[in-house]
Amino acid sequence: MSYIGNEPSQTLASPTSQYFNGTGSQTVFTLNRLVNVSEDLEVFVNNIQQEPGVGKSYTATGTTLTFDAAPSAGTANVYVIYRGLAEVTTRLETDPNSAISATTGTFSGAISATTGTFTGDLTVDTNTLYVDSTNNRVGIGTTSPPDHLSVVTTGANAQLSVDRSDGGAGRTVLIHSSTGGQLQTTGSVPLIFGTADIERMRIDSSGRVTMPNQPAFGAYRSTTGSGNRTYVSGTYYRKINYTAEPNNSSFNVGNSFNATTGIFTAPVGGIYVFHMRFSQGIANGRKIYQFQFPNGAFTEIAEDYLQHGDEHAAILVKMNANDSVSAGLHSGIQDNVTLFFSGYLLG
Repeated sequence: MSYIGNEPSQTLASPTSQYFNGTGSQTVFTLNRLVNVSEDLEVFVNNIQQEPGVGKSYTATGTTLTFDAAPSAGTANVYVIYRGLAEVTTRLETDPNSAISATTGTFSGAISATTGTFTGDLTVDTNTLYVDSTNNRVGIGTTSPPDHLSVVTTGANAQLSVDRSDGGAGRTVLIHSSTGGQLQTTGSVPLIFGTADIERMRIDSSGRVTMPNQPAFGAYRSTTGSGNRTYVSGTYYRKINYTAEPNNSSFNVGNSFNATTGIFTAPVGGIYVFHMRFSQGIANGRKIYQFQFPNGAFTEIAEDYLQHGDEHAAILVKMNANDSVSAGLHSGIQDNVTLFFSGYLLG
């Protein structure tokens, strides 16, 4: 059939009814159908029709029916008729027992539901929260998030924090300001970095940095007599065997130092620092204290006629993974020698 004027945009709603049991004290009842205003209902108590409106008999909105005075006790003595609506008005409220499903959504007020699914973009209060369904990104304070999760502010530092649910100290805060990016904690708690669920680095509350798994070693050996030295075939280079008595490998983080061979093998490529100290009780000829690297070349550190004293040597070297280094004496007699040899990964 034809219409005069605009065609109705929505279909008519069918009238239904609902009963409640009065208790004599209960004033709020839950409707099984959403309403917009009190006049969407006809309400009867003990077969007497009630007047809608604030300060009269009752008010109704959403799924809540509220009486000014509690209906008397009785079985099914409160009777509600839902009127048919000429046009169903879309409301922000949803049935809390039903799922939300939509292609797109924009919210500037409250919404309540047990579950929800949106197949398109979602906007909450302009840009308070924005979901970009095309690029699978979420923006806080922006409708054009450049990353998977973006926090953007104007006139203040962008800040993202993670708090403890029990309210204890230790909030982790990520801040981006005009001076740069910051990752920090609040309260007297450390900032911990880890891999494979194991702590690898820590910045404590005083700003001290510890790396408990950084490759490092420190060993020393005190020798007496020629039987306590190891000769390298084809050279005059002599390195100390740390496994012969007396022996002490004081620490070996990562087990990259082999006390049997006296060789440190780099577990990863990087810049390493090595230090050695010789102490000899017999002055017996020229001494050249050296580090030996994997290609067989010697790196001369010190050359001296040691007279009952100490000699120190240190080196900063770039190594590849599986490169190795040892410390030793290139010439002279290696008796009554105490050798300290240490190293660590600098970065």
